[in-house]
Amino acid sequence: MEQERRRTRRVPIQSKVSLQFGAGELLGETDDVSMGGLLVHASRVLPLGSSLRMRLQLSPRMEPIKAAGSVVRILNGNQMGIQLNRLALLESERLQEFLLHSIPNA
Repeated sequence: MEQERRRTRRVPIQSKVSLQFGAGELLGETDDVSMGGLLVHASRVLPLGSSLRMRLQLSPRMEPIKAAGSVVRILNGNQMGIQLNRLALLESERLQEFLLHSIPNA
């Protein structure tokens, strides 16, 4: 994820995200999102290396982005760095379009 952070711009976005792992589900909120992953805070964290499926609700007007990922970092006891592992082309295009319009003016 460290290398990914250097290659893709992280955009500060607070969006609801549902993380499905095994038979469980955890709801959280993003702190930032990039094409390679997201930083999520939640009431608890999943272990490093956990595989998961997610539904990211970027906007009420959009269908959620669906992707697979894995936990690659734990921060502050309630944040997880999640690397996107498999993002379908259509989902990737939708995420990229949303992020391009969300980059704050510097």
